[in-house]
Amino acid sequence: RNADSSTAFLIVTHDWDLARRCARVIELVDGAVVYEGPPAGLRPPKQG
Repeated sequence: RNADSSTAFLIVTHDWDLARRCARVIELVDGAVVYEGPPAGLRPPKQG
């Protein structure tokens, strides 16, 4: 949310570092919401 202009931004990304910089994230798996909240609650992506 941009406090100066009361604007919200929707960012769609697979970039873990970018997602961690957001105030709130919604994680989808196969079209279903599996997490909604601050990025600190996200599980790290699986490697491999």
